[in-house]
Amino acid sequence: MEFTADGEWHGSDGCNDQSGRWITAAGGTLLATTRAATLAFCTDSVPIGHWVTTARRAGHDGKVLVLLDAQGKETGRLSPTN
Repeated sequence: MEFTADGEWHGSDGCNDQSGRWITAAGGTLLATTRAATLAFCTDSVPIGHWVTTARRAGHDGKVLVLLDAQGKETGRLSPTN
């Protein structure tokens, strides 16, 4: 998963490339959209596109990006690769 400075995000669920746009506001508010993607089935897929597009807030737990939905429930955690 990569979030670029120009408001794009790109990632893979393990089988399908996914991408979209994102924007943040004060206090960790997050709005993200997704583009159409292929839907190849993969038994080990990780629903990162769903995590990002259902998240309404984002914050950090150390180096891990934590995504939260509108009710404050964690939708996913993304760890840096480097």
